[in-house]
Amino acid sequence: MRVISNRPIREFCASRKADGEIAARDFATWRKIAEAAAWRNHGDLKQTFGSADRVGNCTVFDVGNNRFRLIGRVNFGTGMLYVLAVMDHKEYDRGKWIDACGCNDPPPTKPESRRADQAGREPKSEEGAMIVGAPDHGLVGDSYFDLVRRFPLMGIRDDDHLDQAVEVIHNLLRQDRDDGEEAYLEALSILVESYEKEHDPTPDASPAEVLRELMRSNGLSQTKLSRAVHIAQSTISAILGGERSMTTSQITALAAYFKVKPAAFLPKP
Repeated sequence: MRVISNRPIREFCASRKADGEIAARDFATWRKIAEAAAWRNHGDLKQTFGSADRVGNCTVFDVGNNRFRLIGRVNFGTGMLYVLAVMDHKEYDRGKWIDACGCNDPPPTKPESRRADQAGREPKSEEGAMIVGAPDHGLVGDSYFDLVRRFPLMGIRDDDHLDQAVEVIHNLLRQDRDDGEEAYLEALSILVESYEKEHDPTPDASPAEVLRELMRSNGLSQTKLSRAVHIAQSTISAILGGERSMTTSQITALAAYFKVKPAAFLPKP
């Protein structure tokens, strides 16, 4: 999954005086798992994050052993996970986030399939900026180009531009979208992702941290996991303790069980 955007996570961690470092570590682990996920539906998601719950059109992720909550919206068709809000358990219990995140707004409509052969010259905005990945008028409706005129698709310049782009994304998420709006949302999301990878990279998480979070989220003891993936309990204990590295076959078995790619258990490139 492509996680859009990291800004709410970073701001939340920076606001935590007592446990900011713990929060940053926990969310880095969560994000590494989410980015390695291969979800096709909510059932797949629950196989990775068993403690996740749906609230209206949003998904609530329990992060860091019940310390924190992340509110997101998942688009399984485009492989996007949008981070709407991050909070601690106390703020979550107040429930104000439900309206703030638009969890009860209409869900996005499923986009109709679009032709892959998007021929023709890429159009430009009125400001002369290239419209990134723009389809021609025969593939999507006028809504795509209407959105481009309002907020051109170009490389994100700075954090202020990022904030504007994220606001546009969040507004679109609260609407029923046609094919043109869906295509625009996907293109803008990719631009945000590209900017954040360069200017706000997420720290890596160790294989032990990843496995510990997956086990916690699914309520798995070492014994239960051992039976499920046919890895000795003593080996799992050694991996969690940082005393042993995972073998290729162990990574393959764990990735298949938790519905993630093997990259979840490997160092970032």
